[in-house]
Amino acid sequence: MKRNNASLFNYIVVVIGFLSVVIAFLPALMYSDSETVFKGYELIIGTQFLNLGSIASGQIEPNMIIGIGYLLPIVACLLLVFSKKSALISLVLFIVSIGLLFLTPEFVVTSVTVVGVTNVIDVQWSMAYGLYVAIGLSFLGALFSIYPIASRSFQD
Repeated sequence: MKRNNASLFNYIVVVIGFLSVVIAFLPALMYSDSETVFKGYELIIGTQFLNLGSIASGQIEPNMIIGIGYLLPIVACLLLVFSKKSALISLVLFIVSIGLLFLTPEFVVTSVTVVGVTNVIDVQWSMAYGLYVAIGLSFLGALFSIYPIASRSFQD
């Protein structure tokens, strides 16, 4: 019975890790004044949202900090599955991921180039449902990483 619980636990943790990466393909941020949304991977690798040739262009600059926020849960899940002694490290990685994902609107750099002059603009971003799901999965992963810590302390 204990083996089945461990197997189920590992399966759930792997699913959480896999979903945390897949969530990057869902809308993460939206511009509050319009219906424009940007997916998580667009925030990571950068994207161009306006192109008027040599007259004007607008882009979201690439940001690896957001990428780290999306990838930390899979690393934490793999640590949790392959080494139960690293549950505390997993918990820390999940918490860091939650913080990075929650601060995603602050990390996004948006620039506009008009006739060769580039300016960074301040955009009031709103979180979209994909970012909320990613934060929720990281929180769920943090709860799952507490389980080995708690079960080990009750056995001692």
